[in-house]
Amino acid sequence: PEHPTESHYVNLCSASTLVGHMAVCSSVVLQLLCARVAWRMAKSMRQALWTSALLNVELPAHRVRQAPSSEMQGFTPYAGPAYHLGD
Repeated sequence: PEHPTESHYVNLCSASTLVGHMAVCSSVVLQLLCARVAWRMAKSMRQALWTSALLNVELPAHRVRQAPSSEMQGFTPYAGPAYHLGD
């Protein structure tokens, strides 16, 4: 016959099945926690961007940055000798 009608016993409560189900459930929980953290980070970044945009637009005159003092004139950042980790 082309399609034999045999029945096979499959143990659905074996240790490997239990471990597989636990792995799937824990990955779903971990994915939800990561999504929550990502959402909170995005929300925080959006709020910080909005706040900085408002501060740049409505900056009062007394908070305007002044020109650098005379002691900072001629200062060049990264002007010292170069250091390498391998040397």
